[in-house]
Amino acid sequence: MATAASPYLRHRFPPEIIAHCVLLYIRFPLSFRAVEEMMLLRGVQVSHETIRRWCRKFGQQFANELRRRRPGSAPVNRGHAACAGWLAHPGLSQGFVPSNCLFRSSRVL
Repeated sequence: MATAASPYLRHRFPPEIIAHCVLLYIRFPLSFRAVEEMMLLRGVQVSHETIRRWCRKFGQQFANELRRRRPGSAPVNRGHAACAGWLAHPGLSQGFVPSNCLFRSSRVL
């Protein structure tokens, strides 16, 4: 019986790096360049164009998985955080975000 080929086959980076980059882009409102900078701080040199290609190839799978994990969640307005029943604009917090806040990206994949 033949086994299914890994979708990560023939990629330069390990699957964990690819998955981390794609999840950062999908889960949080970050640009490709922001994800590139975050990975550079972790010692992984990857271009924003490579991250864009990974998001095109693997993004829909990750987005579907995130939707399956949280079936009853209500959407949150773009650029706002739902914190214990109230909405706060991220700019008002001066960079501090309480740990009970949940950010949700409004990107549609």
